[in-house]
Amino acid sequence: MLEFSRREPSSREGTRTLVPICLGLTVILLVLVCEFSPSRHVPLVLRHPEFLLGRTSTSPEGHTLLDRGPHKTALDEKTRGQYAPRPVRGFRDARCETTTVGIVPDLPGSNTWNAPTVGATAGFDVAEANELGELPLPEAPRGVRDNGSADIGSGSGSAFLAGHVNHDSGDLSPWGRLHELEPCAPIFAAGSDGAAHTYRVTDLYVVPQAKLKEDPDLLASTGPPRLHLVTCSGPETAGVTRGIFAYQDNLVVRASLAS
Repeated sequence: MLEFSRREPSSREGTRTLVPICLGLTVILLVLVCEFSPSRHVPLVLRHPEFLLGRTSTSPEGHTLLDRGPHKTALDEKTRGQYAPRPVRGFRDARCETTTVGIVPDLPGSNTWNAPTVGATAGFDVAEANELGELPLPEAPRGVRDNGSADIGSGSGSAFLAGHVNHDSGDLSPWGRLHELEPCAPIFAAGSDGAAHTYRVTDLYVVPQAKLKEDPDLLASTGPPRLHLVTCSGPETAGVTRGIFAYQDNLVVRASLAS
């Protein structure tokens, strides 16, 4: 006959059992807090533990940023939001050696732009700004052209296009690659008639979003034919209506129509 002796567990063994249980409950609690609390009220390191081990840098505003790679926005420890790319160097009034172009590539359709040097292409709709002068945007990657601006390929005036810099996930949209453009880089664009035209980049700069409307050239109805591509840059801001720019600054690309 086999007899089994019953041994009471020691206090040390009981502690070993409780430790993983407590750790598990703590993790579950943290997950629930992050899931149901407003994201801005949750410490960034709890929502993104990789912040402790990832590569960080300091923004021009003095914020600590977590670099998530070239195809995503950075994470901003100060705002607990995202940080849209800035150009390594901006430039104004670039003088291109030539404005002539030999072959204009076919584009996917009307109301489309393509920047081949940064591998970016996006379509856009035509929309009207609201009573506050804000231009609501569709979800990335599509953008809009302000119907108060010139059409693509017009002989005079400026075409004003805008789009979201990233998707909700933080992945950059085609507009999020514009900060990589170099002086005189070509941009091919087709308007409502589907005809493709070539532009050369002359300006790349960042402006505070509040001052974007102060630039009369963006919606100029006369003057040299130009194209403006606008997206977001810099730190994310709170309390912005969905579909409107949600960042502190805007990146502006200005390009002149090639003859």
